[in-house]
Amino acid sequence: MISDSYRRRTYKPNPYIFYPHFALIAYLFLECAFIRVFTITSRQEEYVQISFNWIYPAILLYALIIFLFAIGKYGIKTWKTRGKTRVASALMVFGLVSPLIWLSWFLTQNPLAKGLFSRGQAAICCITGMLIWAIAILNCNAFRIPAFSLIEPRLPTFHRLTRPFFNFMTRMIDLKYYRQQELTRKEKIVMKMMIHNNELCKNESLSAIDRALILAQTYGNYLR
Repeated sequence: MISDSYRRRTYKPNPYIFYPHFALIAYLFLECAFIRVFTITSRQEEYVQISFNWIYPAILLYALIIFLFAIGKYGIKTWKTRGKTRVASALMVFGLVSPLIWLSWFLTQNPLAKGLFSRGQAAICCITGMLIWAIAILNCNAFRIPAFSLIEPRLPTFHRLTRPFFNFMTRMIDLKYYRQQELTRKEKIVMKMMIHNNELCKNESLSAIDRALILAQTYGNYLR
């Protein structure tokens, strides 16, 4: 659903897909909430033994299918599309693959082989994937002119912190699109400089050198 809604301005989920998924997730959530998934037994001078019913592998299988479906969908978009959609789709794939690899170990291998549930490590993996997704979704307009009051309102802190990473990934994934957007960004800045210069020309006390100094101090950092 996120994949479809991301590329469409208006999106309505398919009820034949949405409601069965919702019912299944609600059922699995209730089973977990009432602690019907695991059974923990402990005897004196013995290791703690953990057993689980079919709900646990069902949850893992369901999550695996959803992950693989999303990876395939975003992978196709990364291969076929260009520009911003391609970059965002590639980041979506990275955000799915990285936690999937670690979760497959912390939620399957350790519990099945050792009876250990590394929920702390699993949570860190999920947070990493969510962070990559947030960068992809919120930095769709990462090529906006950098924030200062004369050109645009100040960008949110998260955008300013993650924009360099998003632009770097854009350059690595789609160099042609990166160069086009960088040129467009500089064109906008130059246009603002020309307008600002025309306003400065109205002040007859400012020489050409003075105007150049003002423009350099104002816009110099944004022409890199």
